[in-house]
Amino acid sequence: MRGKEVCRKHGGKTPSGIASPHWKHGRYQKVLPTRYLTNYKQAMQDEELLSLKSELAVVQARMMELFGRVDKGDSGILFKRLQDERKAFDLKNKAGKIEEASEHLNEIMRLIQQGYADWATWDEIHKTMQLEMRLIDAERKRLIEMQQMVKSEDVMNFVSFITGLIREYVSDRDEIAAISAAIADRVIQEDNPGIISNS
Repeated sequence: MRGKEVCRKHGGKTPSGIASPHWKHGRYQKVLPTRYLTNYKQAMQDEELLSLKSELAVVQARMMELFGRVDKGDSGILFKRLQDERKAFDLKNKAGKIEEASEHLNEIMRLIQQGYADWATWDEIHKTMQLEMRLIDAERKRLIEMQQMVKSEDVMNFVSFITGLIREYVSDRDEIAAISAAIADRVIQEDNPGIISNS
């Protein structure tokens, strides 16, 4: 396989580098500030480092906090109060009662700010929900890929076991080669991954 020293049938499809669950590298350990080293070493030993469960928990906690900030009253009540304050402002303003009109105007501004804050919170809830959905989808894909990798390894081990049995009990080299090729073509086909995922 491109960029590999082995073919796809003998480990070429196995994740390597940071994608591998066994990936370890200390390249940053020498340059990181001392205060980061403990967390760095813990992260290097974390088998769930690529998991998004922690991020999902943070997003859900944020969403609960946002729901707590949303105004529990109906937005219709807010608009009714705005309308009442506007009518009161018009009456006081026409009557020349500037101070009282000013109080109603201040209340109108406060209600507008309250409505905007409520809208902004709902907008952030919507964006947080979208982020949660993306994280859930990414975590689901990661878990599926992990499951498929394990199943692929199981298939490879089984093929090796069968091949070993054939070599032990079949002496004709041509027959061994033909049987091995037939097994490889049937079980490990790049164009037919369903065999692996359904196993």
